[in-house]
Amino acid sequence: MQNFILKFIGDLNRPIPSISISIFRFFFALILLIQTYYFIAGGFIEKNIIQPFVLFPFIKGLEPASKAFLIIFGYIMLIANVGMLFNKFTRIATFVFLICFTYFWLLDKGYFNNHYYFISLICFLIFLAEKNPSFSKKTYTTRINLFALQAMVFMVYFIAGLNKLNPYWLFDLQPMQHILEVKAEITNNPFFKQNFIIICASYFGLIFDVCIGFLLFFKRTRLFAFVMILFFHLTNYYLFKDVGEIGVFPFLMISTLILFIDPNHLCQILKIKEQNPIQKSNSVIINKFLLCFLVLQFILPFRHVLFKGNVDYNGIGQRFSWRMKIMYKESDINYF
Repeated sequence: MQNFILKFIGDLNRPIPSISISIFRFFFALILLIQTYYFIAGGFIEKNIIQPFVLFPFIKGLEPASKAFLIIFGYIMLIANVGMLFNKFTRIATFVFLICFTYFWLLDKGYFNNHYYFISLICFLIFLAEKNPSFSKKTYTTRINLFALQAMVFMVYFIAGLNKLNPYWLFDLQPMQHILEVKAEITNNPFFKQNFIIICASYFGLIFDVCIGFLLFFKRTRLFAFVMILFFHLTNYYLFKDVGEIGVFPFLMISTLILFIDPNHLCQILKIKEQNPIQKSNSVIINKFLLCFLVLQFILPFRHVLFKGNVDYNGIGQRFSWRMKIMYKESDINYF
């Protein structure tokens, strides 16, 4: 066991081409650009931050700025999104987008979802990982930078799967039964509410989440995992685009497939040659920080065990835990 751990740590310090991270960052930013555009064009700031007379911030004392500043902040986020597409500006642009985006969802717990949390975490890791991005010149990074991103994707799937191991999902087939019944009403298609379809959807989602991360890490099963991920997320997008707030999240998860492609293979495909390669290694402090960060992200979703009561009922410890599709909230304001 000790030899395995030492070998694993040694592998994390190995230099690898950074092209996987760079290509992933480009497509991740492109999808986020679409989200940010609709974030502004759809009046998200106006509806969720400016109009409400009561907000429930994550940080006590955190208040929204003036209306004009919030609108400007939104456009700064859009510009930062564009900057993330270009290697020359990507680090500072990623940092600016991270600050702006995280600020918006920290302002109120009402519209928060795990998708926003995931975006912030990935942007943070990209900021740490990319030091000299290039699509034409071979640059190297420390293996732990790529592993941190891969591990974050693994945790989202695996912990979401563990959270489904409860009687409501396994025996009551909830919330999939409710979701598919709503889909059947919207589409006027009784196919979605057939019992067989509800059972298959519930158990496929569970098995997929628990297993898919492991399949991604093994070369022999990786292609199969890619096909299953495409099927799963495209199906999810179709099911939830008019039922819940899934947005661009399925496409963000599809973009993470790039992280699991051998970076040397990507260099061969793009014909990137070994000409004056640039290598940037992490400091020991950064490596230790990344490992601690990953451990924290794995522990944090289970903090609900420290509180009394059932998290599925009281919601305490629910946020930041990858507990997907378990609660529906809608405000109803009556004026007198």
